[in-house]
Amino acid sequence: MAGQIDKLNNEKSKSRQENIIQATCVEWFRNNYCLKHHNPRYDIFSVPNEATWKNNNFKALGVRKGASDLVVVLSNKVLFIETKDGNNTQSKEQIDFEEVVTKLNHSYYLCYSLTQFQQIIWQNLPNAQ
Repeated sequence: MAGQIDKLNNEKSKSRQENIIQATCVEWFRNNYCLKHHNPRYDIFSVPNEATWKNNNFKALGVRKGASDLVVVLSNKVLFIETKDGNNTQSKEQIDFEEVVTKLNHSYYLCYSLTQFQQIIWQNLPNAQ
């Protein structure tokens, strides 16, 4: 993970701290819920909007400006999680995305730390802690 964190520290599109928060959350979730021996086996993946949004080919393929950073797939439930650092706030597009998914009865969260991410997961998984 240390090598991956070093790479994230060089990224410029998102704040470095947001990248680190996101990577730490993904690593923790994968190690605790996504390995082959986990039953049920859940999933998590990122939506790389910022790096691809300016590329028209990706727009045509369905990249959506404002989509959450992370999507967590649980049993009968999908969580949309936007990682933020410090006082960073949502963009207009992120607010629009949140409104769309919450009106469809999905859960959307802003996440500022690994601890907060863990609480979100535990609140959505019975007997998870």
